[in-house]
Amino acid sequence: MKENQIKIEKIKLKEIDHFARHALSQPPYQTAVPISRRRAVSQFYNPYGRPDDVVLLAALHGDKCVGYQGLLPGLFSHNDELKRIHWSTAFFVSPDYRGAGVAGQLLKEIKKLNIDFAVTRMTEGARQAYLKAGFKELGHLTYYQLRMEKVYKLDTILQEAAASLALEPDPAEISKLNSGARRGEGALYQRSKKIFYNRMLADLKPKQSAFEHEAVAQIDAPAQQIMRRHLHSPRFFRGIEAINWMLKYRWVVSAKYEKAEAEPYYFSRVSELFDYVALEIYAADKKVFKGFLILSVVVKKGRTWVKILDFAFKDLTDGDLTAYFALIYAKKFSADRLEFPASLLGYFEQNPFLQPLIKRQQRLYLFYPKTHGSALEPYAGKIELDYCDADTSFT
Repeated sequence: MKENQIKIEKIKLKEIDHFARHALSQPPYQTAVPISRRRAVSQFYNPYGRPDDVVLLAALHGDKCVGYQGLLPGLFSHNDELKRIHWSTAFFVSPDYRGAGVAGQLLKEIKKLNIDFAVTRMTEGARQAYLKAGFKELGHLTYYQLRMEKVYKLDTILQEAAASLALEPDPAEISKLNSGARRGEGALYQRSKKIFYNRMLADLKPKQSAFEHEAVAQIDAPAQQIMRRHLHSPRFFRGIEAINWMLKYRWVVSAKYEKAEAEPYYFSRVSELFDYVALEIYAADKKVFKGFLILSVVVKKGRTWVKILDFAFKDLTDGDLTAYFALIYAKKFSADRLEFPASLLGYFEQNPFLQPLIKRQQRLYLFYPKTHGSALEPYAGKIELDYCDADTSFT
């Protein structure tokens, strides 16, 4: 397929909602629509976007959409200065057109925009396409998961769980239950999780008298001052306005709240459960604001994930409250995995029961710099990366 057979349509932020509402009625988008209606509404209210920002590229071959690339306006911070960047989101090429140059055409158009463009959490195919287009490595983010399916390694907890289920001493049945526990399923596994979480939280109960907390729909202004303390090191900026935007305009919702949409959108719109937990934390007298915490809870294919997203405290010694509340909500939702940033590793590792369950993870970042005055290029390999970079906190 020749390059001139591919037409790239550019959709600006001010046009995105109208485009999403009307794209399905147009012939090119009958088999592939480049953005869901829910994402379009959310993008429209991005506090870091400007009306004329290009936020979506759609590749058209004749009367058919064959690929698209989303762009998410954001900010980069260093030495108290904020500069504009864009993130990749929703990069897709129709299976019948992969290897036909569609990805290359989309990425050529991004270069023409002359922006700092960053990407993370990509498929292997997307990584290869970005590298082929001249993208460079920006760095790697290390984070961790508490994997409850490994609880079978904790023999004491498994024995207590078996006793609590009043199991008959049938070796074949016990072997079957143990096998299920190793796979992270079955009655023994579920009981083991409950015992595990109860043990962890029992050790932390004395801390409860030192603070109060409140679940909120939006994080209040005092949190902004705490977050501003982190602006000196090079990092992608995510202020209170971005957090509250995420909480209000979700890209993914729980299935029970979502009416079926006919749009053939490739990326997820609905999970069995998708929710945020936003907590403001105060001193015991409720007069002193200590900080805040944002968690997400996701259930997909029967597996429950609790993720620690944003958190900040006036006193750094209060940071262990993040792990404390994460464990509370992991217990509440009987989480199979608890995802947490590297900064909290020391807290989790100090408990010998947790150590066998911890799994190290890494995520690659790539970028393409703007032609002159790139905010990112001077800091490649030096940026303090975060789990919420790009659109990850929305999904």
